[in-house]
Amino acid sequence: MFTESIKEGFRLTHRNPQLIYIRIALVFINIAIFLIMVGAPVFTAASRIGMDMAHAGDLFYTFLKDPSEIVSRYLGFLLIIFISFIICLTFISLLHIYVLSGTLGVLKK
Repeated sequence: MFTESIKEGFRLTHRNPQLIYIRIALVFINIAIFLIMVGAPVFTAASRIGMDMAHAGDLFYTFLKDPSEIVSRYLGFLLIIFISFIICLTFISLLHIYVLSGTLGVLKK
């Protein structure tokens, strides 16, 4: 039963190689979307804070001593990063559903 399912999956895959290319393209699109939608706010927040290597070490030790001070100081940045992460996950999920529905439509025929 299990081996027959795997054989059927390979047979369908080899009959429709464009589906593999679409999934690979989707992975690269998801990486780009993540870097743009989450990386940009993180980079902006880091540059806005004035991060450099010496300040990063101080920030880390401050975070270990009193985490609530860091959270209260940079709450706006944390909210922007969290919201952009949620929007990114939503967009990527919708993109996956769209590609999955197209894949199922191709495999149905």
